[in-house]
Parts: sequence; structure tokens; C-alpha cells
Amino acid sequence: MELTVVVAFTSLVVSIISSIYGFTQNRKLQEFEHRTREDTKEDLVKLDTALKSIIIKSSYRNDMRNLVFDAEKNIISDFLLSPTWLAIEYLINQNGDKTVLHVELLIILNRQDGITIGFAAHNAERELSRISSQYQEELLNLKDNIYTMLPEISGDNVDRLSKTAVSAVKDRITYNDDYVKDAFRYLKEVKGVTDPNIDLFLAVLDNNEELLKQSIDAGGNLAMDDKDLLKKYEKLLKDHKFVRKPELPA
Repeated sequence: MELTVVVAFTSLVVSIISSIYGFTQNRKLQEFEHRTREDTKEDLVKLDTALKSIIIKSSYRNDMRNLVFDAEKNIISDFLLSPTWLAIEYLINQNGDKTVLHVELLIILNRQDGITIGFAAHNAERELSRISSQYQEELLNLKDNIYTMLPEISGDNVDRLSKTAVSAVKDRITYNDDYVKDAFRYLKEVKGVTDPNIDLFLAVLDNNEELLKQSIDAGGNLAMDDKDLLKKYEKLLKDHKFVRKPELPA
């Protein structure tokens, strides 16, 4: 089968899955309190579909430069902010287990080369299969409210979501922290740009928990790095002058 056909097919599958289960970039924190068995199952199916799509695409190594994983990365980003991931994290910790799933998913989000992303997807898919099998009944029998069954997470869900977001965003910063902060603050405060992705970076760099919650709530995308965001607004940044702060003497 031709690469273009395979890529088109897998991208179509991911798009269909995203459409069916919906709202991958706009899920609200307040909606997390009303989750069912089917919602958990859907999260796992979406993630598994995205990982299999990456594996299929990355197997065609003669055309690595033309591979795009944006749809899959968006699904992974959404999964890492979902109650299903919080439940997995909880069950892993409660059972004294360990998992590389989080690390492999962050590698997929943070890297650009198809080979590395493909290897990470293989590892993540294998680990997801193990977790889904080992903890299937516990994950799917959380009744109507996931937090009723997980009292340790109830009241702490925003904090756990925040830790995941902070970890992901910090790994997406490729330039100097001060420059990124200055540029994004210039776009927000001087140019009046309203973008939850800018807020996401500023929240992490300023250690602003309230802004972090708002940016996640508004659909901040963990799959976007600072380089992509700066390029998006490069015309607005043409007059921006960055002055490096003098270092304090030791």
C-alpha cells in the first residue's frame, strides 16, 4: 500500500475518532466531575487509536520528512489532562506499580523526528495495553463519578492536572525562559493577543496556578512548543525588543 494512502487512511481514522468522541481541545475542568464507564473506555480507545496511527505512519521511514502527527499529538495532549489518566496514575501508585506511559507520551509530544516518535509510540502502546488489561475492571467500574471512587483525587484534581501540564509545558520550551516570557507577555499585554496557549506558557513561567487553570479550561494545547507559537505571531513580534536582565552578583 502506498505511503500516501496509509497516511491518509490513518489520519482519517484519527479524525473520525476525534469527531465521534469530540471536544479534545475544549474539554472543561468542571465537566470532569461527571464521568461514566463509557467515557473512560472512550479515552482509552482514542489514545490507542492515536498510538497505532503513529506506529503505522512511522514505519514508512523513506518518507519521514513528510510525516505529520498533529492530530495524534492533540489526542495525547487531551488524554494527559483527562480523569482517565488521573485514575491510571492513582491505581499505579496504589498498587506499588510503575509505568513509563507518561514519559513515552511526553516524548511523542516533545519530539519532531518520526523515528523517535515511532519508538515512543511502540513503547506507549505496549504499556497502555498492559495497564488496560491489568486494571481494566478497576478503571471501568468507577461508576458515574470518577472522584467518588478516588477520594485522594477529589479536591486535588486541578493540582494533579496542573502538575501534568507544568511538566509538559516546561519540556516544550526551547528558547531562553526570560525571552519566552517577555515575548508572550508583549503579545498579551501590548498587542492584546488572546490565546490560551500563550497563557499556558506564561502560567508555567510565572508559577500562576489560576492562569494555568484558566488556560487549560480554555483549551491550551500541550502539543505546541514555544517555537511554533512564536512563529505564529512573528509579524506581531517584529517590533518587540528583548532586554536581557542583568544577572545578580554571586
